[in-house]
Amino acid sequence: MNFKNLTKALTLLVALGLSPLAANAQFGGLLGGSKGGGGAVNPDQVEKHLRDYFSGINRMNRLLGEALKLNELSKSAEEKADCTQSGSCGLKDGASLAKGHSEEIIKKIKELQDSGVKMTEEESMKFTRSFEGFGKAVIAAKNAATDGKNMDKGMKALSIAANLPELANSLKSSVNAVKAVIDYARFSGLKPDDMIKSVSSASADIAGAVPGLSLDFGK
Repeated sequence: MNFKNLTKALTLLVALGLSPLAANAQFGGLLGGSKGGGGAVNPDQVEKHLRDYFSGINRMNRLLGEALKLNELSKSAEEKADCTQSGSCGLKDGASLAKGHSEEIIKKIKELQDSGVKMTEEESMKFTRSFEGFGKAVIAAKNAATDGKNMDKGMKALSIAANLPELANSLKSSVNAVKAVIDYARFSGLKPDDMIKSVSSASADIAGAVPGLSLDFGK
């Protein structure tokens, strides 16, 4: 590894809050120059999983934004979904934006409930349809979490690994947004059975993959 690459690696370690020894243990010696074993995963594949994840979450937020009449959020999420999927924008920015969108959606739902505004049957169908993006996202998140532990060694792997905590934070915020929608349906006197079925089937595959993530959406 040349001096320039070493500097980049150490900068990433500082950002992760890890010493070189801790990083070596957590990421399987990613700073090493040699390739991993026969079962090692190409970092490009993990990057694709991450892009698929953020693309799915942003598409969900776009549809939730439409249902809640959050037009600017919806437009922003759509643009980010497209560029994240194509690779024309960065992963870290995508994570931060997706988390912020989820928080804005939760805030809007609380405002509606506090004002006594209820979800209609027609709106509930729009909300349920938005969870298709969530289903795509959790599958990609599981793949990223699994393959991220088995990446080939090198700078690319270290760079990709730095995004995995962002995935966890974004996913937690997105799950909270989903729960807020389901609670809003109950508040409105609607039975959210279809919503719960939609998100539960997708979430079953990632249960336990992200520490501290509760996937209990109630009944």
